[in-house]
Amino acid sequence: MLNLLNATERQEIVDYCQDRYAVDPVLWEDLVLKKSSEAVWAFPVELNKFLLAHALEEAETSGLRILSGKSFPYKITDSFLALFRSAISKGIIELKGDQVGGLLFDKSIELEGEHPSIEGYVILKYRGYFLGVGLKRGSKIESQIPKKLTNQLSSKLEFRDK
Repeated sequence: MLNLLNATERQEIVDYCQDRYAVDPVLWEDLVLKKSSEAVWAFPVELNKFLLAHALEEAETSGLRILSGKSFPYKITDSFLALFRSAISKGIIELKGDQVGGLLFDKSIELEGEHPSIEGYVILKYRGYFLGVGLKRGSKIESQIPKKLTNQLSSKLEFRDK
């Protein structure tokens, strides 16, 4: 069952995403945010009106699962990246070719002093493209890229810098 976030919870998410990923609060204005037991879902106000008009307000599959977890701060999802990709300009780690392979196949890498101030969930990019999400703790990044995706890739796949 989905529950509408209260104003304080909603503002906490909007502020966090602005501070952490530079997502402009204006982009949230036409979105309804609802929470399930382990996620936050976003969908347009117009869809919410439709659901309410047709007594479907408890449809858990409506919208995009943009955040995962039971409590704040939530983990951003690939849907979050898809929804806000053009607005995200912070919390990003641009990887080198050898680092991509390490994250995809070994599931973690050491950064060797790069990006020292960024902690927590980060956005991983390679050659300007979003790869997914990682969890940075100190100098280590743990991949949060779904196993479903990485299992489909060949371990012989090579990533080269330009």
